Amino acid sequence: MHVWKGLGYYSRARNMHITAIRILNEYGGKFPSGYENILRLRGIGPYTAAAIASLAFNEPVPVVDGNVYRFLARLFGIVDSMSTAAGKKAATEKAGKIMNRKNPALHNQAMMEFGALQCTPFRPPCHACPFRKVCLAYITGRVNELPVKQKKPASAERYFNYVLLTGGPDMLVKKREKQDIWQGMYELPLFESTFPIEPGQLTRNEWWKKLEERTGPLHLKYHSGIITHILSHRRIRAVFYHAETRGDLPALWPGESTVSVTSWESIAFPMLIDKFLSQYLPLFFNGSI
Repeated sequence: MHVWKGLGYYSRARNMHITAIRILNEYGGKFPSGYENILRLRGIGPYTAAAIASLAFNEPVPVVDGNVYRFLARLFGIVDSMSTAAGKKAATEKAGKIMNRKNPALHNQAMMEFGALQCTPFRPPCHACPFRKVCLAYITGRVNELPVKQKKPASAERYFNYVLLTGGPDMLVKKREKQDIWQGMYELPLFESTFPIEPGQLTRNEWWKKLEERTGPLHLKYHSGIITHILSHRRIRAVFYHAETRGDLPALWPGESTVSVTSWESIAFPMLIDKFLSQYLPLFFNGSI
């Protein structure tokens, strides 16, 4: 997770590790061939399995990415969005029917290239397209209407209130275990609110009071103000606080651990926390805060 830090989609790192172990144990370290076998591997869906099966093993399985789907939707007049099951099924069936079974690897690459370079999303050069006489979108004047696009869902906002809790040379961290963003990575003690809150609201909150029951009175040294962090379908509004205990850090709860403040870079934090610590701690160490 530390190596993957900053790349996003952290489930890919977990799935890649699980799949690597499985290939080593079940397949003797040799990547399996065959679309169905590849599809059974963790983290590999229909598109990736088809790409591997056709490009690596020359298996006649159609690869339908966004570029291919756009070409097929225009060519055959597919009116279902690619984000729907009906759209994926229609495109895959059409792609299978026109598949060059003698050379599927080259065929799939050509389909992807054609969609990327010729059948482009905006202002495609249809006058130079070899398929214009049979393309339903071109014939019916619907090139700009196909493929049908589904509106993207609005980004959900979440409000994270992180506490850099230090006691002596150490700080408290917790591993994110539940099915949520950044699963398997570490974070600072977190109170997630449903709306932005001020420092006074946090320190009067039941969550803070329960924290002080474990630590004793906390000395609040700093708060950052709102920091916005954008993910694919979420917008995180985060505020970072620094609170010090007057003694040692409390006894640990499940998932918690203590680490030296000076060794924070060895911890697999999400980039949001990583960036804050990289900016704040040098100021804290030299006494500027």
